[in-house]
Amino acid sequence: MNSMLRVMAACNRVKPGNPTACTDSAEALLLDAAASSPDLVLLPACALSSASCGDLFSSGELLDAASDQLDRLCSISAELSCFVVAGLPLSECGGAVSAAAVLHRGKLIGLLPDHDPPYGMQNTYSERFLPPDTVFSCGSLRFAVCPGNPERLLTRAAALQRTGFDLLLVPACAPVTAGSTQRCLEAARMVSRSLGCAVAVANGGVGESSSPHLYRGFAARQVYVPRWAHCDDNHAWVEVRCGGAWHFLGACEPEAVLDRGWFNSAAGRAVL
Repeated sequence: MNSMLRVMAACNRVKPGNPTACTDSAEALLLDAAASSPDLVLLPACALSSASCGDLFSSGELLDAASDQLDRLCSISAELSCFVVAGLPLSECGGAVSAAAVLHRGKLIGLLPDHDPPYGMQNTYSERFLPPDTVFSCGSLRFAVCPGNPERLLTRAAALQRTGFDLLLVPACAPVTAGSTQRCLEAARMVSRSLGCAVAVANGGVGESSSPHLYRGFAARQVYVPRWAHCDDNHAWVEVRCGGAWHFLGACEPEAVLDRGWFNSAAGRAVL
């Protein structure tokens, strides 16, 4: 009897609005993970699109592409022995919704609703989604999936109390602000203590641009140039507070040191 689950919670690198690139990254991660023989691999919410697509979530092309990449990820899972849980946007009731897909050996086991969707998504789900209190079996142990902001985990998990699961998986892509990481950890500890279960969280953000999803543990602010002096174009990046001064990072292309980016020369032409 299998009384232990090996769980891998990981964040694939996303490229906003490009489900194919997001799934390429997820595939590489899953193939690397296979060497460790996990029983479950947990990817974040919006793992197949990124959470910062905003108004692009209303694009039929984006939603169709995400659905196609879910089929592809399902095919990839056929070569693995583990469950795979990954988040993505889906077309639903005339708009976009955030969902967590549970895959196993090439099959879509079910879809779970995310009741903390990113900006640009709605919060209405049809009967094709499984009830939030659905519990899955892996060997002799049982797990549940609770997509959403980890800070609200205690309230959401309370509704699952009578289902008798051993592990709670939380695919998320919640903005990270000062103190939020500690609050998420405390919420997970409280759920674990009160329900007697293990908790695994995968909070996305790797590769996000022009959003607060990536940065943690220090003060950060967004910087935006609506128009360069040398060309008709724009850009956004992030500055962080280190050693009493603000320093800039790249957006999707951070360098290994602060205050270095492809836009150094362009920013140097500013009149201020």
